[in-house]
Amino acid sequence: FKKYVLSDENYKRWVTSDDGTVVKFGSMVIPMQPSGRGKAYSGPMIRKDLLDMVGLPVPETIDEWYNLLKTFKTNFPDIMPFVWSAANNSQNSFTGAFDVQKGFYQVNGKVKYGPMEPGYLEFMRLMHQWTKEGLVSAEYVNVDQIMQALKGASCDISLYRYNTYRAKVIPQNPNAILVAAPYPVRKKGDVYHFGDEYVGVAFEGKFVTTACKYPVEAVKFIDYMYSPESSDMMNWGIEGESYVIVDGKRVETQRMKDPAERCKYILNQFRGFVDEDQNAQQYPFAEQHEAWEIWGSSGTDYKFPVGYTMTTEENTEYTQIMSEIDKFVNETYQAMILGKQSLDTFDQYVSKLKEMKIERALEIWQATLDRYYSR
Repeated sequence: FKKYVLSDENYKRWVTSDDGTVVKFGSMVIPMQPSGRGKAYSGPMIRKDLLDMVGLPVPETIDEWYNLLKTFKTNFPDIMPFVWSAANNSQNSFTGAFDVQKGFYQVNGKVKYGPMEPGYLEFMRLMHQWTKEGLVSAEYVNVDQIMQALKGASCDISLYRYNTYRAKVIPQNPNAILVAAPYPVRKKGDVYHFGDEYVGVAFEGKFVTTACKYPVEAVKFIDYMYSPESSDMMNWGIEGESYVIVDGKRVETQRMKDPAERCKYILNQFRGFVDEDQNAQQYPFAEQHEAWEIWGSSGTDYKFPVGYTMTTEENTEYTQIMSEIDKFVNETYQAMILGKQSLDTFDQYVSKLKEMKIERALEIWQATLDRYYSR
């Protein structure tokens, strides 16, 4: 643990508290990519067959998306051009085009709250227009990712759920393959700052209680999970049984498709480090691997780092403040994009947020982030 985790500046921050106490000994580490960011698993995807039929390229900018959605609506009137899903905050892929996010984020260490920023008003104006023109679904609130993908010509979906989409849809409609699109920007050359990334630690730390008869050995066992040989075993299992070597690379055997067999060889709780080659085999489709490349080219510099911690007092106060604010923001967003509330009332909406103590929530986040960077 000391050799492979605490010796790395980023990993050390992930597993320690603000006072330097190690709090996640025994957690599984999801490492950074060589690019310095985590792997992206969620983003916008488009029906390739429909894209080919209208002869348009994969869109990159907001204007190109607008043109594509209008074309889809004209040519395929029975299919919703884009279907939202509140289940995975799919609109966040588009808020990023306006340099904001639906929630808290940071820019050069300064914490911001997206729904009160001018860019969020621009985003809502766009969504109001697209909703009014029937280009995006107005009923996004109760749609899960699979229903979202089934109903639309384009959507926002996670690559893990895409496996289910392939199993449900492709046997009935072999042409309905989804391809990834870059996170949209306003104009070509702009940088997207909120790319999805999966990185950090999974599971809470492990604990040895007073009931343990062999506490020293227990700690040694937990520590061993971070060694290359243990991590390799927990990721792959046993050669010839759970995996074989093909053209110099490890490939899982057929028995690993059976969950009952899989759990005999791979133990997530004791993996130490996630092995990227092994993880990639859980995503068997070419379009999933292409999505990693496309979404992985975005920036992530406005996102919060992994491993920040609020104090108990801060968390209690923050939760009390945001429980009402979250509800108010969601209701206002829906009212504005559906035309039930004028976008011209945005200043009054921001004033209401301040009355609801959003500035205190920002102070709590700022203190949390400052402590993190001081570790």
